[in-house]
Amino acid sequence: MHCDEVDASRAVIVTTAVVALFAVACASTPSASWFPPPLVRSSSVPMTDAARSSALRDRWARYEQSTGDFSATVRVRYVDPRSGQYFTSSGALAVRRPDRARMQLAGPGGITAIDVLVLGSRSYTNVGGRGWIVRDGHRPTATRGFDGTSVARALVETPAPGEGIMLDGARPIVRVTRGDGRTEHTLDSSDGAVQEVRWFDSGDRESLRVRFDSFERLPTGERRPAHVSLWQREPAAIVTITIDAWTASPQLPAATFAPPDVAMDSPPHR
Repeated sequence: MHCDEVDASRAVIVTTAVVALFAVACASTPSASWFPPPLVRSSSVPMTDAARSSALRDRWARYEQSTGDFSATVRVRYVDPRSGQYFTSSGALAVRRPDRARMQLAGPGGITAIDVLVLGSRSYTNVGGRGWIVRDGHRPTATRGFDGTSVARALVETPAPGEGIMLDGARPIVRVTRGDGRTEHTLDSSDGAVQEVRWFDSGDRESLRVRFDSFERLPTGERRPAHVSLWQREPAAIVTITIDAWTASPQLPAATFAPPDVAMDSPPHR
């Protein structure tokens, strides 16, 4: 087996790596800082032009409507930047904005190794069939490895229309402040597409970044995300997701987003 590729026969790594990190190692030079420069600087100013702000919100709403209800197949690559260890997998994704997303990644024999469901501020994660973990809150939760929650939430979560818009040069930014930190959504001013989402903790340290770094033009003229990159601080992770076979799905069955039957003997993780 070549060190730069893990084939489907080793897909069991998907199940074990998320909980115990990795069982297969490939030589690589660890990086001290794996976050690339952000698309925008931190020194931004409020957008004061009301007409421009209104036009941007209209474009943003059209983009959200045209790309916010879909299903797709996905290919995922997870890398630990400190060790160079990684795994690859494939699976399926379904999104219904403004508050629902489901992603399932396959393990050996096509079994579901990772199943993540986002319903509003609550998320459900099942790794390797070991039972559901329930979390409340919008802040990314540190896990030992990749459980898909952050990517699923970035695909479905959009800032409220009433949030203020900032400007970094020509790039608009929507900042959403919550008790446990804030998020910054960088938009494309031409069509309102979300290009990057950054999560900051209450200490103003960036904990997670998701970048929609390539798009595909739809027959209707709108764009949809085709490739997504994620950088996570703790635990250290770089995740790339390629979105294939994108299908607009206004009639996704309700069961797609049905919450699992989870015994709530203890409060959700926060």
